[in-house]
Amino acid sequence: MMSIPVLEIKFIITILLATPLLCSVFAIIFSKLPWCMNLFILIASLAAPMMSVYMIDTIMLKNSSFINIVLYDFININIEPIGVIFLNLASFLWVVTNLYSWSYLNMNPEINKTKFYFFLSISIFCTFGIALSGNLVITFVFYELLTLLTFPLVANVGTDHEKRSARKYLSILLFASMALFLPAILFILQIGGKTSFEVGGIINGNLLSNNFILIIFLLTLYGVAKAAIVPVHSWLLAAMAAPIPVSAFLHAVAVVKSGLFIILKVIVYIFGIGKMQKFAGDVYGINIFTILCAASLAFSSIMALYQNTIKKLLAYSTINQLSICLLSASMLNPIAIKASILHMVSHAFGKISLFFVAGYVYSSWRITKISEFAGLGRKYKFVMAIFTIAALSIIGVPIFAGFVSKAYILVAALRDKVNYFVAAMLTFSIVITAHYFIRLIYIIYYAKPEDTEDEIFSQKPGDGISMVSAISITAVGIIAYIFLYSFMLNLMEQIRF
Repeated sequence: MMSIPVLEIKFIITILLATPLLCSVFAIIFSKLPWCMNLFILIASLAAPMMSVYMIDTIMLKNSSFINIVLYDFININIEPIGVIFLNLASFLWVVTNLYSWSYLNMNPEINKTKFYFFLSISIFCTFGIALSGNLVITFVFYELLTLLTFPLVANVGTDHEKRSARKYLSILLFASMALFLPAILFILQIGGKTSFEVGGIINGNLLSNNFILIIFLLTLYGVAKAAIVPVHSWLLAAMAAPIPVSAFLHAVAVVKSGLFIILKVIVYIFGIGKMQKFAGDVYGINIFTILCAASLAFSSIMALYQNTIKKLLAYSTINQLSICLLSASMLNPIAIKASILHMVSHAFGKISLFFVAGYVYSSWRITKISEFAGLGRKYKFVMAIFTIAALSIIGVPIFAGFVSKAYILVAALRDKVNYFVAAMLTFSIVITAHYFIRLIYIIYYAKPEDTEDEIFSQKPGDGISMVSAISITAVGIIAYIFLYSFMLNLMEQIRF
């Protein structure tokens, strides 16, 4: 093992954390010069993925797969493969979101640009903090800050509907974290004497009953409501009142992925998958964790069928895909954990593409209902082709990103101890997802608009060049994923279970 350049790592982390803070300062300084604000924030944000890629070098090339260091004498930092993947995902898609927002904000002048960029940048700072946190206490602090700092994004325009939705968003997430997640952390601190992330976990299963440890885990599972497991999922629906870039940010970049990341890290480094296999319990041979995730998957799949607005359809689809990630993790073996991480990344690229296209359509024609998408595929082939690719990826159609990750989940379910229940639930989700997305694709290309197309599209799309550029980048990610996932698997081989 090569020596770890601690000072160099601290310097890189400092730059990484300082980048979104600098962008938030730019949002204030250039509040009267929006063009400069867009440009400086976009350029500055490029430093984040560059620093994140360095973390890959630290993990893979220096073979230091689990590093705990102290930053500024009081912040415990943990660098390990799951966090590094999450960090690279969040930092890259943050840059793409900044690019997309340039045109989107110009086409939607009712949105306060300074407020938008300030809180977006501060929120990504909290996301980076979650990815690098060395223990549950620091994780909880950044988790709560992320909730509070995304609240103004949800209520950005300030209409009565947005204010009500933002209050619901805030109250659900704060209640879950304070009533469930915080007590779980205190229990862990009490029984383990610490909350730091460690290889193999810190919970001593020999000193406690399996039922008590299971209760602590369930408090964490539902307390981290950002993972959007049913029934603590409705905050996500409330957040749909936010502007499209915020919705994309919540669903694909930061909030829901932070929740999922925390659950995965707790499973691997707080409880330990080997210990969890003993206390997860079972009903007819199926562990309770799996049953709860399957229930969330089934509910969200069915609810998605009955939505008539694009944002709510995408919201229930997000809940469904997060449930798939948790369902995979619930198998509690290394392959299943890796499959969950693969799906976290593939879903991020697919879902952000869908939201970006929906935002382009809204900005151009103020279209929000699914029925109003009729004819768009014939009129605007490029962006709707990308929407189609993203939808097919979420379904799990071969060659696209979602196929790779779902296939890997299926491999995890059918390997060694065959888990027919997980395989069946995954198949159920794929079938239902295919139903509502293929229906939407049919509407886009073949359904006839209620009014004539000339009336609907008499207003040409605005100057959305940065939106189309961002959409194109995420589409490349969906297609290129089939060539890149093996690199992620190599990185995940460094995870020390």
